[in-house]
Amino acid sequence: MKKLMALLIVLAMVFSLTACGKKDDTNQETTAEDNTNDNIIADGNILPGGDFSESNTHWNIYKESGGSGDFEISDGELKVKIKNPGKKSHSVQIYCDGFELLQNSKYKLTMVVSSDVERTIEWRAQINGGDYHAYAGEQEILIGPDKKTIVSEFVMQEGSDPAPRFCLNMGFDKLHPDLAEHNIYIEEAILEIVDSSSAVEVDTDTGEVEINVNQLGYKPDDVKKASFRTAGKDDTFEIIDANSKQVVYTGKVEGERYSPGARETLAYADFTDFKTPGTYRIRANNSGESYIFNISEDVNAAAFKDIVRMLYLQRCGTELTEELAGDFAHKACHTQIATDYVTGEKVNVSGGWHDAGDYGRYVVSGAKTVIDLLNAYEMYPEVFTDDYDIPESGNKVPDILDEARYELEWMFKMQDSKSGGVHHKVTGKEFEGQVVADKDDTELYLMELCKWDSADFAAVMARASVVYKQYDKSFASKCLSAAKKAYKYFYEHKNETSYKNPEDVSTGEYPDGRSADEELWMCAELYKATGDQTYHKVIKEYVFDEDIDSGLGWATMDLYGIYTYLTSPDTDEKAYANMKSRFKEVIDEIVTNVEGDGYNVSIGADFCWGSNMNVANNGILLLWADKILGDKDYTAYAKQQMDYLFGNNALSYSFVTGYGEHASKNPHHRPSLALEKTMKGMLIGGPNKNLEDPYAKTVLAGVVPAKCYRDSSQSFSLNEITIYWNSPLICLMAAFV
Repeated sequence: MKKLMALLIVLAMVFSLTACGKKDDTNQETTAEDNTNDNIIADGNILPGGDFSESNTHWNIYKESGGSGDFEISDGELKVKIKNPGKKSHSVQIYCDGFELLQNSKYKLTMVVSSDVERTIEWRAQINGGDYHAYAGEQEILIGPDKKTIVSEFVMQEGSDPAPRFCLNMGFDKLHPDLAEHNIYIEEAILEIVDSSSAVEVDTDTGEVEINVNQLGYKPDDVKKASFRTAGKDDTFEIIDANSKQVVYTGKVEGERYSPGARETLAYADFTDFKTPGTYRIRANNSGESYIFNISEDVNAAAFKDIVRMLYLQRCGTELTEELAGDFAHKACHTQIATDYVTGEKVNVSGGWHDAGDYGRYVVSGAKTVIDLLNAYEMYPEVFTDDYDIPESGNKVPDILDEARYELEWMFKMQDSKSGGVHHKVTGKEFEGQVVADKDDTELYLMELCKWDSADFAAVMARASVVYKQYDKSFASKCLSAAKKAYKYFYEHKNETSYKNPEDVSTGEYPDGRSADEELWMCAELYKATGDQTYHKVIKEYVFDEDIDSGLGWATMDLYGIYTYLTSPDTDEKAYANMKSRFKEVIDEIVTNVEGDGYNVSIGADFCWGSNMNVANNGILLLWADKILGDKDYTAYAKQQMDYLFGNNALSYSFVTGYGEHASKNPHHRPSLALEKTMKGMLIGGPNKNLEDPYAKTVLAGVVPAKCYRDSSQSFSLNEITIYWNSPLICLMAAFV
């Protein structure tokens, strides 16, 4: 998967958003007095680098809503240059991460601050995620040219937080609304523990157990294996009925295999020949018990339906009724007319799916999602019925195609009618707050046309023209016509550089420095749809770059193109051989990883942002391999990827919300956070060894790659969800429903 560094940098800044103006109910004793000479000693300061004796990475600046400025640390002082205070109190914010707050502990904050001009600031000790509410804080602290010592005590009354944020809001000042450029100076920021006698330590129990299974369960005829975290700890195991507690099966614990990502040596309990439907646990004398699992013929059905329906619940621009959406019902959202960022034109681009934990809508991620759905339908048409409880159910079209069409109809709106080019995204300039969708009144902007989006659009529209032909010939024809227009735009703008956010836009960037893979996919789809040799010529001349990643992410489309071409009716012998060889190289590497890991996970130790997507993607590739190569039981390897995602992993987590006794419950997902209820059927991102948000950096330093995960809504790089993580899981699970 191509590296997402530009996007990650943007996100890391964006998600420091605070919930300003919220009434704080913590127990505080606050004093503020002028002081020009006090020498405050920073012994016991839990704010890293708060004495400002040298530059450090714990302090940083966040800007949004027109705010601009910068800062420097030198000579025992943090100096903040406010160039524009922006529109909100946190439009310019200095913040510090890397400490913890313990429930029932009493803390004392001492700061020495001054400013070139008279103004107010606000300090906050806050949750660094979710609704970003304050644990403690003080608003409208008046400062000026004379140094002021601010002293405040508070008791942490909420649950212990291993990764909060301390911040100073220095943006818009309602008492001084016409601030010009000025500087704010902080000589020291000291947070000390005054009394920890009743402190509640941070809960470090992650719920790991010694015996791991697919917590969703198994069909009677499935291969069924439990993983024992420590080889040699037990020789035998029992299956016990979860209700009666009776032993129903016994067997041997055998084998020994190392997991490089988890750094564990595992053994296994094979109970494939136990087929009796029921609810069970695995138990062993020294390793304890597994989480609950089921055996039944329809064991995957309920989860699969919710995983598909997650897309319906992510719909934008339409009412979600209580009858169909339950707690996640809302009125039509984001129906406001968007402004074309380049031309200023007002455009209606309502519809589509909310991309992820935020409410942005992006073409590249939408295209990846739709192609996964269309591939799933073409591979396993018998699985997809017309009764998934969406508005279109009962219209004699498989609901998976109705759902994909909802996104395709939005994508039509993203295409420029004159040039055929496709806009990159529609979002606000910043990410919205933690609100339900129909309460988000963010001003929307339609961002510039982009050749990458145009190629992805052309590819997925070409495939849609094939898939929908039997259900709606007029719609299929419209898809093909739109695809050809986007294809034309791509070649007219082939020298265009990757999309880059303007300076005042901080929503997801989705950058991509290479377009040859999108070109291959586009031409493969158009060739398969039309048989036109113009598209075939590009395929026959395609040269693979050996340095690129070969995944199925939104930025790496080679393998989508390869699969489409290898399953086309008329192919060139040399081009076919070339692509099949490349495909086999990828599959061989995946198989090597599966066979070389104790948990049979296909990504080795490369646990990056969205690692669970890569696991599901590799499951799809293995299913394709059964069809294209056929020299191994690749489907068995694919099933192991599904087992991993539902609990047979180093963390003992089912990474699908709502399914599994020990499933992720705290996703970084605005509707779930706003309603305080977790949407079912969402695949979360999973372990990420790169520690790419403040929570992960604080909590997971030194943790082995496969265990770099915590179930916290504060961690967007571990626990966010997206439509294009659910879509490969849909395609993978379709093989086993």
